[in-house]
This record gives sequence, structure tokens and C-alpha cells, in this order.
Amino acid sequence: MVNSSLTSPEGFSLSLSQSELEFLKILAENPMEVVPNSIIARKMYNCDVDDKHRLEMLINRLKQKFKQNNLAYPMRSIFGKGRVFSEKIVCLGRSALARR
Repeated sequence: MVNSSLTSPEGFSLSLSQSELEFLKILAENPMEVVPNSIIARKMYNCDVDDKHRLEMLINRLKQKFKQNNLAYPMRSIFGKGRVFSEKIVCLGRSALARR
């Protein structure tokens, strides 16, 4: 089992579910750029944007997780267009951690 988390610049860490991690990976592929909802839904659920209920539920759970931990939510919704990760992203994979 892989333990995934998102860490703020201040050092606060938030554990992520597999689907939350997948959502963030999609946004991280194009940092500071709007990723259309249709692309996110297709990559995550192999469905159209019209079937966005699961995506909205995931985003709401993620927002609640940030709120419960008193952290600012780093993703933005661009009405009618998509989502954007609006903060700087630094990814640490298992290989990067192993070298430390």
C-alpha cells in the first residue's frame, strides 16, 4: 500500500486517498493551467463531463479535508472551464525519498 500525502510549505501534511491522489496528479501534469472537467472525468472515471457527480463528490470531500485541517484549498474552479492547481507543486516520489 502506498501512503500518499500533500504537504504545505509550512510543513502541514494531509493524507490522500487513491482517488484524491489521482485527481491531484491530473492537475499537476499542467500546473497553473486550467484542466477541463471533461479531461479530468475521462482520465479518472472514463466518462463524459455530463457524468460529473463522482468528480464533484471527490472535490467536496477533498475541500472538507482541507477545511478540517485548517489548510487553504489550493485548487480553483474556473466556471464552465475546469480546475487548476493554483500553488507551486513539488512532487516527491518513492525514488526521490529513497535518495534522501
